[in-house]
Amino acid sequence: MRLIRFLKITPLTRALPLLALLALIAATPAAAQNYPTRGIKIIVHATPGGAIDLIARSLAEKMTVSLGQPVLVENKPDGYTLVIVASSHATNKFFYKAMPYDPIKDFVPMAYTQVVPLMLAVNPAVPAKNVTELVAWIKANPDKVAYASSGHVKSGALRGIAVTTANRSSAFPDTPTIAESSGFAGYDASTWGGILAPSGTPKDIVTKLNVAINDALKLADVHTRLTGAGIEIQS
Repeated sequence: MRLIRFLKITPLTRALPLLALLALIAATPAAAQNYPTRGIKIIVHATPGGAIDLIARSLAEKMTVSLGQPVLVENKPDGYTLVIVASSHATNKFFYKAMPYDPIKDFVPMAYTQVVPLMLAVNPAVPAKNVTELVAWIKANPDKVAYASSGHVKSGALRGIAVTTANRSSAFPDTPTIAESSGFAGYDASTWGGILAPSGTPKDIVTKLNVAINDALKLADVHTRLTGAGIEIQS
């Protein structure tokens, strides 16, 4: 009988081509007692240096110690069956008429790993200092407004006005939430992520990997590395 050999990680916006791989897992209920018996690969279907890559490398380093087998990260797609997903895993079914998998029935949750806040930021030349002032400035200057989806706040290229989560970001503790700075009570928007296994994965193996992942997330150096990148750890 074959055990899980590889972890597959896709970027936050890709969680689709998995169903063809779901039949690869088969193990007895007692398999986790000796698992893993060989190295594990975390396949990151994203470029090095991004949030998903950082999470994978941080976990792999610590899981290597706790599991007693090497856990390696490779930035290429691979044909195996664990996946780290983001909120797109839950929303894709509303954007595609047909999908090759059921996001609930075909997977079993292994670990809830992260929340990544979004940030409302402006060019330093914009006079607005909070959400209310920004809304007023946009209404007064509709022809001057341009929208972009990313930027570098810490470098000074942009000025952060508010974060989109219900609580302030650990990376930007002095930046208020949108709810705090605008009066939009209850405003909460973010991208979240976790690691899933295919439906039918033996429960004891899911439990063993869950422990290894969460133990890694609790380590001080992992916490510092991820929160410094604006990632809010969930464990």
